[in-house]
Amino acid sequence: MAEQDLSKVDTNFQPAAVEGEAFAWTDARQAPIEVTGVWYEESDDAYVRFDLPTREATGEDVAYLGQHNAGGQLRFRTNSPEIALRVELRRAEFLPHMPLTGVSGMDVYAGTGAASRFIGSVKPAGAQDIRYEGVLALRGGGPSPEIASVVYPLPDREGLTDITVNFPLYNGVRRVEVGVKPGSLLGVPTPHTVPLPLGVYGSSITQGACASRPGLCYAAHLARWIDAPMINTGCSGNGMGQPAMADFLGSRPMSVLVMDYDYNALSVDWLRDTHEPFFRRIREKQPLLPVIFVSNPNPEREGVNRFARTGVIFETYQNARARGDRHVYFVDGAELYGDSDRDSCTVDFLHPNDLGFYRMAERLRPVVEQALREAE
Repeated sequence: MAEQDLSKVDTNFQPAAVEGEAFAWTDARQAPIEVTGVWYEESDDAYVRFDLPTREATGEDVAYLGQHNAGGQLRFRTNSPEIALRVELRRAEFLPHMPLTGVSGMDVYAGTGAASRFIGSVKPAGAQDIRYEGVLALRGGGPSPEIASVVYPLPDREGLTDITVNFPLYNGVRRVEVGVKPGSLLGVPTPHTVPLPLGVYGSSITQGACASRPGLCYAAHLARWIDAPMINTGCSGNGMGQPAMADFLGSRPMSVLVMDYDYNALSVDWLRDTHEPFFRRIREKQPLLPVIFVSNPNPEREGVNRFARTGVIFETYQNARARGDRHVYFVDGAELYGDSDRDSCTVDFLHPNDLGFYRMAERLRPVVEQALREAE
């Protein structure tokens, strides 16, 4: 049998092409498009998550991870029936256990906050492609007019819809352009209900491995549900409580910080030596910031060792409360995947899949919402 191209055997695997379509293009760096969670650094000619002093102080591995754009979003409002994206990536990236849509793709939501709905992804055709583009239909909610909309939020009174585009989790973006149909309005997005970002710090799990697309990591779920931007400082394999990273987080205004770097601390002693000092370094700069301490979600992998590690994290929480700190919270990671089908929540008994991330976000949501209420 001759070799086949799956995208021709099943046309549902073919991306919607931009070629031949007329769009008016705007670089994401230009108003009225709003970019949060990352910023364009001229010297690097690309978007970054961490500033240069932080990258220099934490070593080459964290500097490289700072080039990944997890947590980045671009937002705007439009009445265009279709939108298009053109993306240029930093490099070709490949992870054997994570879909390319999550590693290097961008996914798109229509609407605001918890009412927003996923409308599609734009992604590379292959792992070696660093440039890609795609078109998403907003009116009709599907690839053809015959498919009725089941998730698309209705436009507002002005006929406009808010659009949020999530940046890749494990790659960086050099340039991204937004296309709307000629004559369509491209406007300033509706302000977030919670104006300050949700912050997260931790391991590869925090960064988003192995979500199938960026909007499905736990930080993205939480930010969407509370209607806030986000700052994702998850450092794959390198969330070790470095002082420079605490200084970076302390300098960023946030509504809530989820601190879950348990997994990357090299030992119980390492965790004990860094966890409370890391928190207190942030607390010195932001005395009223709600901080949620979380232990790792895979106790089966850690065995009896997990009780010692969880105990270190809980001690940080208890000590803060004993000092009169009322803006600290603790979540035992063993609860994050729930009681049933826990073995269905990861791809490798370590990194969550989409089900695992959703359950993590569900468990963390009431704690985040409580922290926001008590911070008022």
